[in-house]
Amino acid sequence: MRKLRGFVCTVILLGGCLFDDLADSLGDTICTAFTFGLVSDCDSLPDTSIYPAVPPGGVAESEVVAFLLGVSLTEPVSDADRGDGTDFEWAYGIVVDGANGRALVTDRDRASLFAVDLVTGNRTVVSGPGHGSGTTLIGPGPLDLDAARNRVYVSDFGRAVVAIDLASGGRTTVAGPGVGSGPVVEPNWLAFDPVADRILVTDFDTKALFAINPVTGARSLVSGATRGGGPIFPAPRQIALDPATGVLYLVDSAEKALFAIDLATGDRSIVSGGAAGAGAPFENPRLVVHDTALMRVLVMDAGFDDLIAVDLATGARTVLGGDGPATTDTWGMALDASRDRVLLARK
Repeated sequence: MRKLRGFVCTVILLGGCLFDDLADSLGDTICTAFTFGLVSDCDSLPDTSIYPAVPPGGVAESEVVAFLLGVSLTEPVSDADRGDGTDFEWAYGIVVDGANGRALVTDRDRASLFAVDLVTGNRTVVSGPGHGSGTTLIGPGPLDLDAARNRVYVSDFGRAVVAIDLASGGRTTVAGPGVGSGPVVEPNWLAFDPVADRILVTDFDTKALFAINPVTGARSLVSGATRGGGPIFPAPRQIALDPATGVLYLVDSAEKALFAIDLATGDRSIVSGGAAGAGAPFENPRLVVHDTALMRVLVMDAGFDDLIAVDLATGARTVLGGDGPATTDTWGMALDASRDRVLLARK
């Protein structure tokens, strides 16, 4: 199926992966032009050329599904038919809060943060309109958990990083216009580093990685054109941290590769993609999680809607499965290690 689909994408330009790549590469310019620079990455807006709002022959339904790693099957976790509570409109970012048996999910359209019970699928609004006070969310996307402070950090519409208190739902801008010091950053994907107590964020426009102090909002360059050696990542997507080694993994949709970034030096290297690693090549890698126990990362490739395991020692790629309805339109991914599954937030 993967090879057939790749052939069809190559032949039928407007219906396939080449169009996706073209739209992806032009998206930043188009989005910036039409939003007067408020949005730096087309992922910040619904892009119907890449991700149709309504799938052919059906009605769009946002949900959280699980990819079972042991058997390469998917099953519903929370959607309109499973779990009680307010339905998702656009489930985007997702992180597992294992200590509380839940996933925390941002909803882009509802500008809200949800808690999802991992057993029942029940949904509870934690923060958003009518829930919690403080900074108004515009378009919450990627997020990560700061368990020690009982809060999450959310990348909001490429303009600010917002902390949400999980007890009260209160929202506070950590870094953004007029808040914090250091270089100007338009945050896209982020990860919290509990060892160094910092928020790591990518900036799509500057093609760089920054660190943000969660207390002061001070921003500093970690890796980019002026810090660290190695290839620059032209179109950074999701990032995943290995706090034990101080290495950050990043997938890049333009380079079609998995990068490793040494957080101490800023040095960059390609772990898998192109000439690095064996196996079927990436088409459009967008999401990544680090699997500590098996010394690998898991990558969701939006070009083929496949979940791919990458061996960190060799860069070898193994397709675990996908290419079906449950793995399309995936915007967020998180590892639920205790249940040997990956959670996917789908539009």
